Amino acid sequence: MKQIDFEYGGKHCQLIIFDKYKYKLRNNEVNRLKKLVNVYEIDVHSFDIINNIHSGFPESIFEYQFMERLDNEVNKINLDIDEIKKLTKEVYMKYNNQFLCNFLRIFIYPLEIDNSPDMDGVHAFTPYKNTIHFWINPNKKKWKKTFQETIFHEQSHAYLHTINKDYVEHFIKDIPLYTWMIQEGLAENYAESVTGGYIYKRGNNWFEFSRKDALDQFKLIKNRIYESREDDGNIMFGGGKYKRLTGYAIGYWLVKDYLKNTKKSIVDAHHASFKDILEGSGWLNL
Repeated sequence: MKQIDFEYGGKHCQLIIFDKYKYKLRNNEVNRLKKLVNVYEIDVHSFDIINNIHSGFPESIFEYQFMERLDNEVNKINLDIDEIKKLTKEVYMKYNNQFLCNFLRIFIYPLEIDNSPDMDGVHAFTPYKNTIHFWINPNKKKWKKTFQETIFHEQSHAYLHTINKDYVEHFIKDIPLYTWMIQEGLAENYAESVTGGYIYKRGNNWFEFSRKDALDQFKLIKNRIYESREDDGNIMFGGGKYKRLTGYAIGYWLVKDYLKNTKKSIVDAHHASFKDILEGSGWLNL
């Protein structure tokens, strides 16, 4: 593991890179992370994020599927620390004035991810303010550009952890479906506003969804958006009768209409309540 700190344009980045993972993981790196901080047992508003290095994971870290998979001795791929540092610095130099967070702590792990083709070997999760985790398979061809754009998607979540009361409240308990869709819609619109939407933008569509496609799907689930159900993941990620990323597409287009109707910037939208975004989109009346 190596910690790298750098600053550019008043923005501070702390990279914590685990360049190698093998089967002894449980007895070293993950145990270290597990002992740091349980985010469900602290005052999230007053905790000193910069001076306390922590993972942001709750005590149930071992249940997190990607950490579990790192315990597999087959996973022997390595990451090039210098390459990760270079890619991250490029983002900070190119898009510095569009960063939401003045401080980011980014954990990066190697993992033989065989996820959907659109993610190109990159998975990420933001469990806490100013804190992002990446799992990267460097054997995938397009992982570098995907990694760079995903920094902005996840940064949106890191920022919401800091400034949006709705987000903080719902992150630690059952999430109503509409808030889940909207938070992902904010993240995708923000990432697109910075990088142009390399991963999911397909002409006038977002992924495989036009605005009409997303709205049609929204109408089918409109009666359950204030609830949290076990199959919400199928709507968000795809599964059962739902196409891949249906919930993300609904969130993307719904937030897009909110921005259009209210003339707000994507940064200002991060400060709005999710209820106001839902109502301001006009989708409840369509």
